[in-house]
Amino acid sequence: DGRHLAYLRAPNGQGDEELVIRSVAGDDSREIAVSQIEPVGVLKWTDDSQAVLMVARDSRAIEVFKLDLNTGTAANIWQVETAVRPHPLTIQFSRDLKTAYFARLGEGSPTAEVRPAAKIVARDLASGLEQEIATVSSGIQNLLLSPDGHTLAFVDGERPENPTRLATVPTSGGEIREVYSGPVRIPTTLSWSSDSRYVLFADLDAQANRYSLWRVPAAGGEPSQMELPFGNPPGLRFLTLHPDGNRIAFVSGESRGEIWVAENLPGTR
Repeated sequence: DGRHLAYLRAPNGQGDEELVIRSVAGDDSREIAVSQIEPVGVLKWTDDSQAVLMVARDSRAIEVFKLDLNTGTAANIWQVETAVRPHPLTIQFSRDLKTAYFARLGEGSPTAEVRPAAKIVARDLASGLEQEIATVSSGIQNLLLSPDGHTLAFVDGERPENPTRLATVPTSGGEIREVYSGPVRIPTTLSWSSDSRYVLFADLDAQANRYSLWRVPAAGGEPSQMELPFGNPPGLRFLTLHPDGNRIAFVSGESRGEIWVAENLPGTR
């Protein structure tokens, strides 16, 4: 409903993560302990805003939980079999939570000269039946389902001359549409506009260590920069557009070193 943000936080920086639910106005927040499921990310809100989906991974398996925000209880909605091999940070769900979309990495080392192909897969959670939506020859870095549920946007390295491209494919399968490929702007974090007409992406200026925000028509075309009122930030991760289309949320920050001089310390003379 666009009224709250959900994110993971490790208060001591060493595990014991908690889920924070904070109003977009910033005047209210609460914390829910989630260390028992060891999550690696928040996937999405449910349509009624009463629960969030979270993905957890350990040495044995990947699991997806539905965390009820009223009771704080987590229910396992998908115990991912080892043979399924999804990339955990590409898992997306249909609005009715009946279908999971994800990228399945091929066999082989991703650092090899010839990188393994990746498949985009739709899986019916009730029956376990899968449909292969698309195959790309070089690994998928991002995968994001459009708000209307009809299209998946992704970033891959399909073109040798332009090692990063942004493309879309219908969730029902079909032709891959190249949305943007260029040597100047390299799409990283992705988001959809609320009307599913545009794909937003962040681009890093490595020399300045600043990110700029761009949008490109999902049907293809030239990207245009979206001016941010506070300039280009040092980060645009976990980019999320508000349902009203007028606000964005993202994570930003940078590490900074400082040199201090302390004078007349006792015992230094």
